Amino acid sequence: MKFVIIALCFLSLSTFAQIEGRWLSETKEGEIEMYKEGNKYFGKLVRAKLNKETNNMDVHNPDENEHKNSIVGKVIVKDLKKDGDDWNGGTIYDPKSGKTYKSKAKLEKGGQVLKLRGYIGISWIGRTSEWSRVNDPSQGIQGDDVVSMPEVIPTPATQTPTP
Repeated sequence: MKFVIIALCFLSLSTFAQIEGRWLSETKEGEIEMYKEGNKYFGKLVRAKLNKETNNMDVHNPDENEHKNSIVGKVIVKDLKKDGDDWNGGTIYDPKSGKTYKSKAKLEKGGQVLKLRGYIGISWIGRTSEWSRVNDPSQGIQGDDVVSMPEVIPTPATQTPTP
């Protein structure tokens, strides 16, 4: 009986697991914050290991105007839509190559692993990357060579007046 209850709890947790949250890339060089806007999901690169060759600038982007912009803070996953237990119809940008691919994603291992597939044309012509959920900052990128998005500091216009 205990086994049945534990199995049902695990099943319900994985059914309700969501893609939102912080993820560590497969290479452990980037942390991506997945979030929802409307009915679509996006992923912003919020922390990355410092690339000394490019200084984390978007130098491989086909749009030369983007070369002066940092990859940290860039939305690299766009327009994923929930489709049953999966997310489909999106794109993923690879800052290392400057290429954008169609993408789809699914959660595994109780919502702790995000399998994100980038592909050209049809999904079997592509590559799957496994990202790990960051449940605690100590699970994220470590070291002195990490570049993070600046924290948002409230401006007078956004601060709530104190009585």
